[in-house]
Amino acid sequence: MGNMKHTMIQQGFDLLKTEKGYSNAKVKEKMETLGTKIAKATISNILNEKDASPAFLQNLSAALRELILIELGHVWDGTTFTYQPPPNWRPNPVPPTSLNSPSLVIKPGFAFHDDGRREVREKVAFMQLANEEVIEFGVTLNTFSNYFDSRSDAEFGGQIEQLLEKGVSFKCFLLDPDSNEARLYFKDSPERKNDEAKIRSAMERLLKQKASFDENPATKGKFQVFKYAHIPNNYFLVVDCEHMMLSHYIYGEKRANCPVIELNKAESPTLFRRYKDSLDKLVAKAKPI
Repeated sequence: MGNMKHTMIQQGFDLLKTEKGYSNAKVKEKMETLGTKIAKATISNILNEKDASPAFLQNLSAALRELILIELGHVWDGTTFTYQPPPNWRPNPVPPTSLNSPSLVIKPGFAFHDDGRREVREKVAFMQLANEEVIEFGVTLNTFSNYFDSRSDAEFGGQIEQLLEKGVSFKCFLLDPDSNEARLYFKDSPERKNDEAKIRSAMERLLKQKASFDENPATKGKFQVFKYAHIPNNYFLVVDCEHMMLSHYIYGEKRANCPVIELNKAESPTLFRRYKDSLDKLVAKAKPI
């Protein structure tokens, strides 16, 4: 029994490394999110087939099977992991954060990050769930547009291009700096005094990037840039109308510090629909740049 558990655990770690590029440490963090704590040394011992209690092996193998089913749709058939997703299954990445972390409250299909804007690697991983469309909606898109220059192609730009080549379309929305709504927003928030210049610079960067993507003959998806005329209240990142990250802007606070909510349509349909309906209204009259 123990040998079979060891085999399953070894294959599970290998599968997550091959399919998702996860290190042992990242798998450990994700299993902690699912409620199973394990020391790094213990992982090494188990992967090297050293002794462990049957109860511990049982708990670890159960958590690993759960993680692999959630993220890859694979199940253990007694010999190997095979792709057998349940009905209506979609990949749902488990945040690599311990349940004891003060920055995260999580339940299936919902996560709340109180420490603000997510790291670029997390956003890229979120975008990689896309099969059809990614929507990036913000005020200046200053950080997003800067990623193309400040980050390596392997870390950001190249990942976006791979999605475009796959057929995924990107729609980027930023505030129209010449609109009455923008002028009111800038006037009401003194700390936003530089936003107009940031928007114009971001527009230039995004249009330059769009031209570069359009020149790639392998690109199947479209990269589009739009401007909207509404007083901004939220940031949105929406993938395939199934997965969403959003932030409510807090008056007087840096947007990067505003908490981030993650929603999955399958598990949180009502809340997802409310936010998606709001986004649809915000972009209804947006104009391409």
